[in-house]
Amino acid sequence: MKKRCSWFLTSFFLSSLYAYAVYVKMSFGSDFNRHAIVAESMTRGGDAPPHFLYQIVFILMNWITSASPVVNSMLVIFLIVFITSYFLFYFLSKENSSTVNKKMVYFVFFILISHPVTLLFFFDNHLYYGYFTSNVYHNPSIILLKPIALVNFFLVCQFLEKPVLKKIGRKNIFLIVLTTILSIITKPNYSIALLPVVFLILLYSTKKKKENFKRWYLVSLLIFIPSGLILIWQYMGFYSGGSKNSLGIAPFQIYLYFSQLWTVFPKLLLSILFPLSMLCFYGKEMMGNMKVKVSSFMFLLSILYAYLLYDRVGQGESGAGNFWWSVQISYFLLLFSCLSFFLKKNSQEEKRKKRYILFFIIGIHFISGIFWYISNIIPYYWSP
Repeated sequence: MKKRCSWFLTSFFLSSLYAYAVYVKMSFGSDFNRHAIVAESMTRGGDAPPHFLYQIVFILMNWITSASPVVNSMLVIFLIVFITSYFLFYFLSKENSSTVNKKMVYFVFFILISHPVTLLFFFDNHLYYGYFTSNVYHNPSIILLKPIALVNFFLVCQFLEKPVLKKIGRKNIFLIVLTTILSIITKPNYSIALLPVVFLILLYSTKKKKENFKRWYLVSLLIFIPSGLILIWQYMGFYSGGSKNSLGIAPFQIYLYFSQLWTVFPKLLLSILFPLSMLCFYGKEMMGNMKVKVSSFMFLLSILYAYLLYDRVGQGESGAGNFWWSVQISYFLLLFSCLSFFLKKNSQEEKRKKRYILFFIIGIHFISGIFWYISNIIPYYWSP
């Protein structure tokens, strides 16, 4: 009972922080306002965007409450973050002992608040551009993607570890298919990072041929086929026909809009201090963990998307930067995987020095996250 109460209170507090950020942003104009306008247009028979799940959720909330767009946006985000937080507690506890309950509270706060160590702020006055962060407060669809991607990621990794249908269970099979579809119609960035990684893991699997065939068959049926069909439909609708949208290869073009080239490596390093430190300390043992392996490769692939690809929406500049959302969702999952592994190691940790260093780095990221949150609720200082 005490454990569940701490989960509820933590989730409630984090949800309130995000909901207040939504209120501030909608007061000055943000992605929330634009998504609310699209949702309103859909109720009058207007076209839906290629990824429309947030609009559907917003329309349902409006139907329930009949409140203003600001109130409905706050309620939707409150609910989404509450569910995300609760899922984090559930999955962390599923793999770790209940004796580390207090640390779970700290770690859930860390996953949903932390931010890169933005030391270069004193040089370019940016707290966001060029860094790889897991938390933003201005885009509703990436916030909605988090709980869906978390469930799908956990189940897919479980499936890759034991691809026998009976061991996974019919309910989990259904959830894999459902969350695969929902993640793409929320925002396709998670799927375009996950699919190549799953393909490579299966390709280089050392399982027996008969087992591998079953794995390929089931993964194709559960993930590849539904994902492929929806992604093709989204691409055809968004980039072809009379659309003026386009994408292409242009190394560092998006990055260079707001950052100088020499900052590429420092900003990358300052973004991933914690996962990098974990890798230095635990190395091969850590990469033997399926969740860490999958999320790490997803993050690396997403970095390539962010650095090498550009996308243009309509007549706008080619700086939409939509491929950077893949980095954000991948990094969110990487933090979850590293902390889950760290909890397990920490309960049987033999070297205190190693533990203190990691907690110190966690603290630095968390302090940066607090500054990042404050910059989002004080619009004058908000960057971007």
